[in-house]
Formats: sequence, structure tokens, C-alpha cells
Amino acid sequence: MRLSSYIIFVPLEDRDETILVHGISGAVDRVSNEWARNLRMTRWDRFSEQDLEDMLRRGYITRKTVEEERELAIRIGRALRAKAVRSSSFIFMPTLKCNLGCDYCFQNFLRTEANAAPSVDTRMVDAALRAMAALQELRGGRVNRILLFGGEPLLAANRPVLAHLFGKGTDLGYRFDAVTNGTELHHYRDYLGPGILESVQITLDGPQEVHDRQRWARDGQGTYWQIKQNIDMALALGVHISLRMNVGWETRDAIRELVAEFDRYGWLGHRGFSAYCAPIRGKGGQAESTRLQRAVIQLVNEINAAYRPRYGRAVVAMAGGTLRMKIASLLRENLLSALTPAYCGAHLNMFVFAADGAIYTCWEGVGIPSARVGRFWPDLELDEESLNRWFERHSLNIPACQRCRYMFFCSGGCGIHALEHNEDFYSPYCDGFAELFRHHVQQAIAQLTDLDDTPIHHELGYVTE
Repeated sequence: MRLSSYIIFVPLEDRDETILVHGISGAVDRVSNEWARNLRMTRWDRFSEQDLEDMLRRGYITRKTVEEERELAIRIGRALRAKAVRSSSFIFMPTLKCNLGCDYCFQNFLRTEANAAPSVDTRMVDAALRAMAALQELRGGRVNRILLFGGEPLLAANRPVLAHLFGKGTDLGYRFDAVTNGTELHHYRDYLGPGILESVQITLDGPQEVHDRQRWARDGQGTYWQIKQNIDMALALGVHISLRMNVGWETRDAIRELVAEFDRYGWLGHRGFSAYCAPIRGKGGQAESTRLQRAVIQLVNEINAAYRPRYGRAVVAMAGGTLRMKIASLLRENLLSALTPAYCGAHLNMFVFAADGAIYTCWEGVGIPSARVGRFWPDLELDEESLNRWFERHSLNIPACQRCRYMFFCSGGCGIHALEHNEDFYSPYCDGFAELFRHHVQQAIAQLTDLDDTPIHHELGYVTE
């Protein structure tokens, strides 16, 4: 009998307790720190026969060899993947143009003087909707939401095309979300709210002085107050606002002041508002990225400690929406969405319909010829070889990931970043994931009043013998 290769220990801050998570069985349990220490040190004599039996059943200890447990993990991963790929998610990019000039934008190479950024017309909208219908029939599973991305999707100039999309799309049963800089959101006022454009992600990088220095319009004007007014408008219309704060070493302290402004605006108490911090990826590699991530996690914890007495909850989260959803699903016993061998939809079921008429699976690959997996304009054509290259990059096909306890959570990390930093698409990109995972588990558990009464475990094909 030995400690499982896939057990994860998450100490709870300021409490004499540890959360146990099993990476392939889906088990989650709260134990004392003493229990966790004895388990780590395999002091079996400290546990009753019933305790040992329970831990065997839930996966924390095992009689399997390391190789046998790895083979079991792969079998479960294949079953999980077989279910997940029978679905799709759609992203529509009406333009690659943007009215801002943010230095850190990963799309800047698309908008140079020698590279005129394209936009779609109504014929391309119709072609994209036809392609979406065909992909749903091909893959199975109904898609009812479309995410708008760019460039800046909600430019005033895009309104005629998006009016066409909203009209035809809602008739087909779609609802819409958008990632927008928020500067021209007021031009879409009549589409905002339940039924059409229901949620938007908007970025503020600090108070006015800091934000306007980083996210300025191409005419040199600041954008803070226009965005602030548009957020007020959207919240009043019932739109959910996900507020992103990009954080670098030089702007870290300004985030505290920005959250204080949210408080003064009344946003922190609004049920349609949420905010999160996203570390800006620099050029220092994974070690530097991890160091910044650790500092931002500390910042988020300190901000939440300051505001929790008044609001009774965390008011700021860390970036990692996919991971947060996985953990939330895990605690709701929805293991099919909690555990997956794919890092994100780019390696599983996502199709990005870009303004150049091409289809990609990753929005960070837009404009890169090798990242294209087909086209939707004028008709749907898929490059199966390229599509398989993207959809087959997951933890089941990366040897180092098969033995990792985060196999179904990190799932190999981002393929684009693996290629950029490791020069190998099929290599892992961990990027400080263990620390990020512990933070999100701690945040999720803090919001549960009683973990013991939460149904959190399915066998999912997991067997102890």
C-alpha cells in the first residue's frame, strides 16, 4: 500500500485543516493537518481500518503500482475526453481592428501598417452561422452561446454587421457574450441585457492615471472615464460585468486603489459585477511568470481580507476562469466538466471564426497560418490534419503529464505558450499551476459553509483493485 501519485494537499490558510483532492477519482475531503501529515508520511498505524478503507476507496492510498495507476488514469482520461468532444463552443471575431494601442496586446502584430486588419460583412456572418450549424450536426451537442472577440468586437463601425448577427443569431436560439475594451459599448445599448448580449468582460488596469497610461486610444486620449460610464450603464441594464485587471510589477500597488474605486462606485455590492486579476506575461520565462503570479495571489488575498468583513465574501479573484469552473464543478459533483485532459477549448472543442475568413481553435493563434484549422468563408472547409494537431494536444499525449497529479486540471497547459517557451507544441507548460490551483481551491472552500454535506464524489470508472 502506498500514497497515490495523484493526491493533492491544499492547506487551508489560518486553519488547522487541509483539503485533500484526488486528481483522477475526483474525491475531495477536509482533514486535520495532523491527518494530512500522517498520510504524507505513510504512517498507516495512525489510522483505523475504516479510515484506511475509506482512503483506498477514494483513491488517496492505493495498492496499485505507479504504472498501474498511470494506466488507470489514461483509461479514465479517454472516457472523459470521449464525452467532452461531442460538443462545441463558438467564438466570432467580427474584426481584427482595435481603437486602442495597448503595448502588451498579443495581437499587435495583426495591426501594422503593412498588415491591414480585416473585418467581416453580412455575407460572412451568414456563412459563419451556416458553418456553426454544420459543426453542431457533425460533432453533436447543441451550442446556445457565441462569444464575441476581436480586435475590438464592439466598435461603433461594427454595429451594422453585429445587428445582422444579433437578429439572425437570436432567431436561431443563440445568446451572446463579449470580450471588449468597453470604450464604445454605449453604441450597443439597445442590445444589452438578458436575451441578447448578456455578459461582457471589460478591462481596467488601475485608477485613471495608471489605466490611461496603459490603455490609451489611438488618438492619445485616455479611456478610463468612458469605460466607467459604460460599465454603469451595462450594470443598470442587467448585463453581467467581468472586470479584468492586468497586473504587472509596476502596477501591482495601484490595484488596491482601483478596488477602492469599485467600492465607491457601488460595484462590489452589485450582483452583476465580478472582478479578477491577471498577471501580465513578460519575457522572463516560466520562472519569472510564476514569481509574478505568486505576488498577485498574495495581493488578491490581502484585498479580500480587507473587504471580506463588509461583504462577507471575496471581492476579487485570480485569473484562471477555466480552473475556477473546474473546481466549482468538482465541488458540485459534476466531474465530467471538472476533470478533463484538455487545458482549454483550443485543445478540445472550440472553433474561432475570425475576420480573415479562417477558422482557428485558439484566439491567440489568429493570423498565424500554421494555427488555421479550416475556413468558413465562402464555405466550410476543415483541415483535418491541422484540427487533429490542436485537438490531440492534451495530457494523455504528453508523457510528463500522465504522471502528474494535476493531469486533469492543468492538462498540459497552453499549447501556444508551450511552443513559444519550449519550442515544442507537445510539451507541458506548467506556469506555476500548482500554486494557482491551491489558491482557487482555498477560495472555493472558503465559500462553503459545510464541505461534509456537499456531495462531491463519483467513481467515474475508478476502482481500487
